[in-house]
Amino acid sequence: MLNSTKKVSLDEEIHRLCDLFVKGAIKKVLDQTMQLIKQFPSSVALHIIEGDALTKLKKFDTAIRSYKTAISLKPDFAVSHFNLGVALQEKGDLDTAISSYETALQINPQYLEALFNIGGIRHEIGDLNGAIDSYKRILAIDPNFSKAY
Repeated sequence: MLNSTKKVSLDEEIHRLCDLFVKGAIKKVLDQTMQLIKQFPSSVALHIIEGDALTKLKKFDTAIRSYKTAISLKPDFAVSHFNLGVALQEKGDLDTAISSYETALQINPQYLEALFNIGGIRHEIGDLNGAIDSYKRILAIDPNFSKAY
C-alpha cells in the first residue's frame, strides 16, 4: 500500500498487486486496489486489476463496471475489452462477451486468447463450424498455439 513515509511509485504498487493476485490473495488485492483508485482514479491498470479481482470473486456486475471504466479511460486498450469479455462470459452473457472479444480483436488482430474464447463460446452454444473457424484463424496466425488443436 502506498505509504506516506516511503514514496513508492504507482508502477511498483501495480506490480506488487499483481504478485499478490498470483499468490491468491484476491480480497487483499481488491481492498488495496480500491484504496489506490481513490488516489489514482485515472489509472487504467488499477481498474483492470479491480475488475480481475471482482471477476475472481464472481462479482460480475461490479467487475463489468470496473472494466467499462478502464475502457472509458483508454478505449483502444485491447486487454480491457478482453477482460470485459471474460466477465461477461462467466456471467453467462455470451453474445455480449463475443462482442467484447471482437472489439479486442479489432484493436489487436493478433489477440489469440480472444479468438480462442470466441471459439469456446461458439462450441458451447453448438456452433461447431464457428468454433472451428475461430480455431483455424488462430492456427493461421500461430501454428504453435496448442490449445487451438
